[in-house]
Amino acid sequence: MGDRYLKTDGQFQSMWTVRQIVHFKGIPPHARLVPDQEAQSGYRTISVTALEDPEFYRRLAGSRSAAAAE
Repeated sequence: MGDRYLKTDGQFQSMWTVRQIVHFKGIPPHARLVPDQEAQSGYRTISVTALEDPEFYRRLAGSRSAAAAE
């Protein structure tokens, strides 16, 4: 937890921080992300697999992998 990621798909890039790894019955683990920008609020929950796909997110230097945060 605390790892930071840059969202790489879409027109605008944004930075997100992993706040929690959540486990739901019957599906792979998911990461709960909060935005780094103060102008944004709320959170998003995405699969750890998607978080580790460079087409969607790129882990920023100095961060551990999301799987290690479990």
